[in-house]
Amino acid sequence: MINKYEERLGTERMLPLVFKMALPAVAAQFVNLLYSMVDRI
Repeated sequence: MINKYEERLGTERMLPLVFKMALPAVAAQFVNLLYSMVDRI
């Protein structure tokens, strides 16, 4: 079964998809960084 992300990978432009899929990972890393900084304090 093809989910919506796999379907979009075959039909949409690549650069916007990379940003859409990478943004949650970047946000999670930023939150993790903030947590580590606060934890050290």
